[in-house]
Amino acid sequence: MGVLLPLKYPLSIKHLAALLNLPPRILVKSFLSIQPILLIPESDDEPVHVVHTSLRDFLINPTRSGSYFINPPTCHLSIAIACLQIMKKNQDEFWFIEDEPLSYVCREWWGHIHEALSDGKAYWLAIKIMVILYHAFHYK
Repeated sequence: MGVLLPLKYPLSIKHLAALLNLPPRILVKSFLSIQPILLIPESDDEPVHVVHTSLRDFLINPTRSGSYFINPPTCHLSIAIACLQIMKKNQDEFWFIEDEPLSYVCREWWGHIHEALSDGKAYWLAIKIMVILYHAFHYK
């Protein structure tokens, strides 16, 4: 759930798997365990949706969700790091973006970093992000 809630828009199983660097079957198996709260399509090319929009509000409220709490800044940081890794891997293809995962990460990576920095640990996160950016784009 931590990967689905912070996304700017729903992604397909195939695209989520690319973002997370996982085989689609592993992702589907993981999602099947929480199927009552997800709309899991039959095709890996269709987007996965959270059934109830109020679920997000519940999960990001530590008082209400208790042990099910999902920390949005932490989730956004994880997605931002995944975005940067995909961008590094595909940096020669930025001008010819036809692949949806690459298109998503090129458009949305900064938004995830911005949301990650909304945490009170912004200084630590900013340093970590700068180190990741340095290593991603300065070492060949």
